[in-house]
Amino acid sequence: MAVLQSEAIVLRRMRYGEEHLLVRALTATEGPLTVMLRNTLRGRRLPMAARLCYPGARLLLQWRRGGGKGWRYLTGAESLEPQYQSFFQPERLAQITFIAQCLDEFLPQDHPCEPEYYTLASEYLRYVENNPPDSTLPLRFIASLCRIAGIAPVSAPPREGMVFDLSEARWMPEGVVPRLPLRKDLSEAWMELFSGGKLEGLSPMNRQALLSALVQFITLHHRRDFSLSVPDVFKTIFSSHGAHSVRSEA
Repeated sequence: MAVLQSEAIVLRRMRYGEEHLLVRALTATEGPLTVMLRNTLRGRRLPMAARLCYPGARLLLQWRRGGGKGWRYLTGAESLEPQYQSFFQPERLAQITFIAQCLDEFLPQDHPCEPEYYTLASEYLRYVENNPPDSTLPLRFIASLCRIAGIAPVSAPPREGMVFDLSEARWMPEGVVPRLPLRKDLSEAWMELFSGGKLEGLSPMNRQALLSALVQFITLHHRRDFSLSVPDVFKTIFSSHGAHSVRSEA
């Protein structure tokens, strides 16, 4: 069976049975896919390939297909850009984990290959590794995903402060009002976010408010089960005593 390879960003690693691991990754050539690392949990220490497959790692993955179930089996993994600084700075590591989880939640398993997502994530991961921690990066990354998916707002919010109209949402949860409000003082920040602005001067509370609005916006216009739960991001970046998970309340 031919061995395939591609640059990839690890999104998630999970246990499968008693001895195996599954790794979900976003590849540059195949889009999102899942590979199996067989018999990796037998010994006391994980093999090197398994240790390299942590969320946010940029790797050159090699795999082959096999078995009647159509599994992809990992045959090799090499680090493309070791993230030395990130392991010693919790904020950097939290942002890397955040980027990986956003991609994992945003892209379904059968999503077609769109190189824009891989390129965007690679650029953000390099930025995190080579620049001081940026408290607005999680917000800007989610907005960039929305732009690639074609669901970003294209007009300014109405004067009364309503930011987006839910009447065109793909899913309408029961009990949701036709329009979703966002505080008036954040309306300009919302549009600046989607136009690529720097979002300077936002307090941790306002960053949390924007993040909550982004999550709900995605659940209504893209994936209804989209959610985020990266404790270190909300603890070290948004506030020291804010919510440690964000999910649409709709």
